[in-house]
Amino acid sequence: DSRVDWLELNPKATKLLFRDKRRHLHLFDLSSLSRTTLLSFCSYAQWVPDSDVVVAQSRGNLNIWYNIDSPEKVTVFPLKGDVIQIERTKGRTEVIVDEG
Repeated sequence: DSRVDWLELNPKATKLLFRDKRRHLHLFDLSSLSRTTLLSFCSYAQWVPDSDVVVAQSRGNLNIWYNIDSPEKVTVFPLKGDVIQIERTKGRTEVIVDEG
């Protein structure tokens, strides 16, 4: 059991992304009723608008799941600062970071 701090459905409403109070990021598949822990120490997470791609920050890393049906396949980039927003316009996705 987890106390939910944040949650968001994907655009197709088939998967639920949520973060618990301990800052663990989880994926809940509504069709199979299964939960997968994606990340610890998660400070930011969001579905990329109009897609099934997940972007999340954990400490100094930006984590991206391009295929959320394979949660073990994550792309990790080093990051300075804090993610504050994901924007998608004209087929281009940008991660907005506060380097303050």
